[in-house]
Amino acid sequence: MIVTLGKSARNIALLVAFCCHSAVLLSAGFYVNAQSNAGGNSNTAATPSPTATPIPLSGIVAEAERAANTVRDATAYVSARNVLGQVRQGLAQKPAEISRLQAEANDTLRGSPTLDELNSLEREWNDQAARLREWKADLQSKIREVDAKIAELKSLKSVWQRSIAAFDPSGDPGNTASANPDAVPVEVRRRADETLASIEAAEKNAEERRAELLTVESEISDLQRAIDERLAEIKSRREAAFSGILNANEPPFWAANWQSMTWSYFAREITRSLGEQWSSLVRYANGHASLFAVHAFIIFLLAAAFYWARKRFIPIVEEEPKLARVAAFFQFPIGSAVVLSVIISAFIYQDPPRLLNAFLGFAAIGFGVFVLRKLVAPPLDLLLYAILCLFLIDRLREIAHALPLTTRLLFAFELLAAAVFLIWFYRSKKVANKVAAGDVAVFQKIDRVLPVAAGILLIALIANVIGLVDLSLLLGGTVLRSSYLALVLYTSAQIINSVVAFGLRVEPFTRLNAVRTSRSLIRANIMRAVNWAAVIVWVLAVLRMLAVQDRVFGAVSAVWNAGFAIGALNITIGSIVAFAIAIWLAFLASRFVRFLLEEDVYPRMDLGGGVSYAISSVFHYLILVGGFVLAILAVGFEFSQFAFIAGAIGIGIGFGMQTIVNNFVSGLILLFERPVKVGDSVQIGQHIGTLKSIGLRASVVRKIDGSDVIVPNSQLISEEVINWTLSDDKRRIDIPFGVAYGTDTKRVVELITPLAAGREGVLTEPSPQTLFIGLGESSLDFELRFWTIDPDGWVRLRSEMVGEIYNTLNAAGIEIPFPQRDVHIRKTSDEG
Repeated sequence: MIVTLGKSARNIALLVAFCCHSAVLLSAGFYVNAQSNAGGNSNTAATPSPTATPIPLSGIVAEAERAANTVRDATAYVSARNVLGQVRQGLAQKPAEISRLQAEANDTLRGSPTLDELNSLEREWNDQAARLREWKADLQSKIREVDAKIAELKSLKSVWQRSIAAFDPSGDPGNTASANPDAVPVEVRRRADETLASIEAAEKNAEERRAELLTVESEISDLQRAIDERLAEIKSRREAAFSGILNANEPPFWAANWQSMTWSYFAREITRSLGEQWSSLVRYANGHASLFAVHAFIIFLLAAAFYWARKRFIPIVEEEPKLARVAAFFQFPIGSAVVLSVIISAFIYQDPPRLLNAFLGFAAIGFGVFVLRKLVAPPLDLLLYAILCLFLIDRLREIAHALPLTTRLLFAFELLAAAVFLIWFYRSKKVANKVAAGDVAVFQKIDRVLPVAAGILLIALIANVIGLVDLSLLLGGTVLRSSYLALVLYTSAQIINSVVAFGLRVEPFTRLNAVRTSRSLIRANIMRAVNWAAVIVWVLAVLRMLAVQDRVFGAVSAVWNAGFAIGALNITIGSIVAFAIAIWLAFLASRFVRFLLEEDVYPRMDLGGGVSYAISSVFHYLILVGGFVLAILAVGFEFSQFAFIAGAIGIGIGFGMQTIVNNFVSGLILLFERPVKVGDSVQIGQHIGTLKSIGLRASVVRKIDGSDVIVPNSQLISEEVINWTLSDDKRRIDIPFGVAYGTDTKRVVELITPLAAGREGVLTEPSPQTLFIGLGESSLDFELRFWTIDPDGWVRLRSEMVGEIYNTLNAAGIEIPFPQRDVHIRKTSDEG
């Protein structure tokens, strides 16, 4: 079939360009006009609001009902105590809690606190400040909403006051209404008075609630002031300690006062410290009992889910033995549930005491080691036990924090034990020989980290011995705590990996074709995201442990905000990165949407050829356009800047990009009108092949010889295109041949026609036929015509049929002539 659409696409493109240009310029003009009007108004006195229009007498009853609904909604909204109640409940405990923290801070700052103690103190006060900021933001949002309700009630009150005044014009000198007071029914007047009274009562209630909200906001501001002052003091001391971190802040071990470490003093201080921490935990538990209940309920739900999954995972593992390692986490439902619940508890407990953090950390690391030891073959399990032992020593050191020399000695022992173990583990050949084949990759990664960690621990140990306690705690404490966190994050990631592997093999996910065909890819992408999230959390935590979080964030912020200006447009590195990320996410979203459509939507729908490709292309363009708009907003374009830039783009489209727009519009016509579709066999000029894709600007035709031809979309619309498969896949093959003059034509037809009739791939309807088409210069001309439904194999079939024709005619003794010419030489008389 031949498809010709003329040159309408070019005209459409020009029309689209002109419309885009005009619309952009009009929008820019409207915006500039609005801006100038706004600027002019800003230089004049504010125009008073128009006087409220009285309600006609006939509309009093109906408007009274609407006003009653408005008053009822405003009263219900203003009286809702969800935000105020939550803030007051938490605020009631804050003064006592802050007083306790003040006392602890005074005790700590009175002496010579280490950098580690100052960092811990700063974290506690930052948590308090963050909680107050959150409450204050909630209150301010509520206050703004209450202000809006008050303004609405005031406007409504003004309308009803004017309406009631209209009943008695003499009572309002400025009222020119001519209502007759005697003509106003008593019931209507009563209804109006009651409505006005309800509005005034609702307004008064809203103002009282606003005053209450402002009072609580003021109380929070007072607490914030005290916290900010304390944070400023702590930060000053921390900066001083950090700047002097290479200075000895304690005497070296050989000059320490070891005589003061008596057993009675040691036992008394340990008992006192443990008692204080226990009392703090009890107070916290009494005041936050609901949080502990929520945590316990989460553990119960997770454990129940793991029990349920364990029973259903057994048949899956029998079918796929390679999942045995993944399924191992389901063999320990309680341990896996506890580890995940500790991660979740970071969002449950608000400002937890030190002892609660110790219990949660021990639960996470203890159960993590318990679960991982079944998955990690010797000797890697030794690392798990070592981390658990070091964590227990750390917790003992926290309990004895009131004994500086004792904690210092414990820390030195901890550093020495950890360094010796890591060096032995790194250098031991027995350890390397015992590593299982499945753990080689993990062992190699750990092996690269061990020398660095051991070196840092030894430096921290030396610093501790010679009196550089701050440096020792900073380096050694960071290595140890980051190891604990890495263990918990790794365990959590592996548990999530098991959950994902199980979830992709049960309903309803198994009903999705996308999951069945790309299960491994989906799982790999999910785990890649989980692993990156774990790495980011670990890096942020390490920066906080090193007390350089503010410095790093400040440096990143400075780089992020660095940039240049082009006129009124400010471009920063951050805006460029945000632009690139928005575009990248748009492409990812487009790929994901098209993947779901192709795998799970199109197979369930009866769509015509090419419709699915058109739908996918439309979604692709829409998502990319949306991503581009978001990227423009991320860069920080203002509407005025965007309008003028879009106007310039419109001019460019109108005058310099006609061909591109022509091809783009032609591509849209191809997608929706579908004169040719992806997969069609087409002939464009001398090019014959299969249409592989329709892009924004051009389409790709795969020729029979395997080469790809890039054809502009406008050429497919404006020029003659032969589509061999527009209606169906049938294709007629014509094979011309000739025989010598004097041959019996009927015999030729009888010999050649059966060759196609019995051939595989040749359709019986329409039936093959051999036609005597003319008397040629050198031969009797025939043509064999037959139909095939194989659009890809017609060339091979034609070649085979040509060979059969030749062999048949040759076997029958029929001559196939070739062009001949008779040359006559005429001799002329000799000249002169």
